[in-house]
Amino acid sequence: MDVTLIPFALREADQRFVGVGDVVAGLACGCICPSCKSRLIARKGAIKVWHFAHASRADGQQTETDCDYSWAVSVRLMARQLVGDGLHLELPPVTDSVEAADPWGQVIHHVYPVAPAQTVAIDQPRIDAPFAGALVDVLAFVDGCPFVIYFTYPGRSVPEALKAPATPCAGVVAISLGQHALSQDGAADLDDRQRLTAFLREHLASKVWVHHPGMPGRRLVELEQLKVRLSAQRSMAPPRNTSSRGEPAVIAPRTYAPIQATPGETPRYVCVNCEFRWGDSMGGRSPCPQCGSLFMTTFIR
Repeated sequence: MDVTLIPFALREADQRFVGVGDVVAGLACGCICPSCKSRLIARKGAIKVWHFAHASRADGQQTETDCDYSWAVSVRLMARQLVGDGLHLELPPVTDSVEAADPWGQVIHHVYPVAPAQTVAIDQPRIDAPFAGALVDVLAFVDGCPFVIYFTYPGRSVPEALKAPATPCAGVVAISLGQHALSQDGAADLDDRQRLTAFLREHLASKVWVHHPGMPGRRLVELEQLKVRLSAQRSMAPPRNTSSRGEPAVIAPRTYAPIQATPGETPRYVCVNCEFRWGDSMGGRSPCPQCGSLFMTTFIR
C-alpha cells in the first residue's frame, strides 16, 4: 500500500467522499481536495494503484495554497462518512490493569477482564463533534450513554481529555488507521471503500478501549484486592536483616528457576507474582511451586 497516494476525494456535486472507482477518470471526476479546495484528477492507470492527484501538480506546478491532505487524512474522512452512514462495529474485549509492590519491592502487574467483546450499532452519530474538551471524529449514543470514536495515525494521538471523561457512562474507542486499513489481503476483489468498510466493521486488533464505563469502579476493586493479597504476603515475609549500625541491609531480590507444570494436567491455579499455572498434583494452591510466594495464587475460572 503506497501511503503517498490519495485514495479518497470530495465530490463537489453531493459533498460526499468517494473512491476512484466511484467516478470517471481524469478531471471529469468532479472532485476537489477538501483541504486546499484544488481540483483533483482521478487516475486509473494500469501500473500504479488507482488514486487521486492534485490537478495543478500533474504538470509540475504547485497548488495556490499549502495542502496537508494526505493518505491518512483522506482515509480518516472517508471512515467518518462510513460510520456516519450507519455501521455495526465489532469491538474487542475490555481489559485493564493495576500495579502494586510486593514485600521485596517487585512491582506486580495484574491484568484483568472488564467486559466481553461486543457489537454496537452506530445510529444518528455526530461527526467532528466536541466531547470532554476535545473534537472527536464520531459521537453517538449507545443505550443512552455517549460513545466516542477517535481515529489515530502517526502524528495524531488520542487527547488526554478522552482518557478520563467526566461523563461516567461514556465509552471511548480509538481506531488506528494504519496501512492495514486498506490492505488487499483476502480482499483483492474489493475496492478501497469496501476494504475500509470491512476494516472498520471487523478488524479488532486496530481498536483500543481508551475508556469504558466499567473501568473506574473495577479498577478500584482490583487494586484493593491486589493490595490485600500483597499485605497478606507481607505479614508472612521474614523480617529484614539489619547491619551492625541498625541500618537495613541490602537484600538481593528473590530469584527462582522456571519449572514445568505436570504434562496433560489442566491447571487450576495461577500465581500473581510469576504467572506460573499448575494443577493439584503439584501441591495445591499455596505456595507457588515455581517462586514459592505465599497468598499470591488465585483459582483459574
